[in-house]
Amino acid sequence: MNPSNQENKSHWKTRKFVVDKNKIDKFRRRVDLIGNRPPPMLFRRFELFTYISMAAGAAYVILFHDFGDGPHIYSKARELFNIKKSEFWTLSDKERKELEERGSIVNKQSKN
Repeated sequence: MNPSNQENKSHWKTRKFVVDKNKIDKFRRRVDLIGNRPPPMLFRRFELFTYISMAAGAAYVILFHDFGDGPHIYSKARELFNIKKSEFWTLSDKERKELEERGSIVNKQSKN
């Protein structure tokens, strides 16, 4: 080995690192870039998946999980959810009347 070449290199056992201005600038640029870089796409997808699964888990616990027969903290939210769900799946009087005029549904009262 060339002794002049060996002087510029450092070995992990010797702990004698050759530090010059270029290396210091390179290190500082890299440290500055760490916070400015956007996260990788895989991390963003994982983050989105995490938020969606947390929301789905919370919705399940609030609306469907069995806490027993007695009242609990989510009783009011479940009542509201059941009211809105039944309103969504039932026809209003105006819609029922319109469908009866078209003949799409049969009125239960006129059937008897």
